[in-house]
Amino acid sequence: MTLAELKTWLRGLSLLEIERVLPQLRQDPRKGVENLIKSYEIKLDRRKREIASWEELCRYEKSLRKKGFRHVVGIDEAGRGPLAGPV
Repeated sequence: MTLAELKTWLRGLSLLEIERVLPQLRQDPRKGVENLIKSYEIKLDRRKREIASWEELCRYEKSLRKKGFRHVVGIDEAGRGPLAGPV
């Protein structure tokens, strides 16, 4: 597979699928493939950090849901006012 074909093929995969094929791609000795792997590793690392950040933001909601609360809401004191009327 040429480097251009590999790039096109990878664009059609999800990040999870790419993560699964990276070990196989690491066996390819071409410098272009090595650079491609590095770029996807950066994307995967960024995605993992985003997920960890989101998990951290949701920890309070998860805690309340475990206690039986069905609806959890939040308010933001910044801004111009509520969109749907007074809170």
